[in-house]
Amino acid sequence: MSNLCSTPGEEGEKTMDKDTSRNERYRILIVDDEDKTRLSLVRLFSERAEVSSVSNADEALGLLEQGGFDAVLTDYRMPGRDGIWLLAQVRSRYPAVKRFLISGLLPKNINQLIEDGSVHRAVDRLSARDQILSLVES
Repeated sequence: MSNLCSTPGEEGEKTMDKDTSRNERYRILIVDDEDKTRLSLVRLFSERAEVSSVSNADEALGLLEQGGFDAVLTDYRMPGRDGIWLLAQVRSRYPAVKRFLISGLLPKNINQLIEDGSVHRAVDRLSARDQILSLVES
């Protein structure tokens, strides 16, 4: 399996294209229980997007209820509810929000999760910076 997996957008989904002439920025929510990783991802995306971050799935749902996010990038393995559970909730509640799974160890059923639309893309945490940035710009 390649480091980057993707599925076509779902009908009626909001795209990540923003009107840069009006200085609109993507709104990304990063969810990772590891502080160092989460802060690294925030720094990585902050130049090109408005970024919020939390350490667990329940906090993420609380922020998503406030609206306005274009994408969620979540770790797979976290204490309590995992990233797959979170992305399933996002798909059900906020279908226009793109859903990305970032992990050092992707689940064995990742291809099925991509095919059924639960996850838009999955990338190994060790992937190059440009691959990760392409997640929000595609």
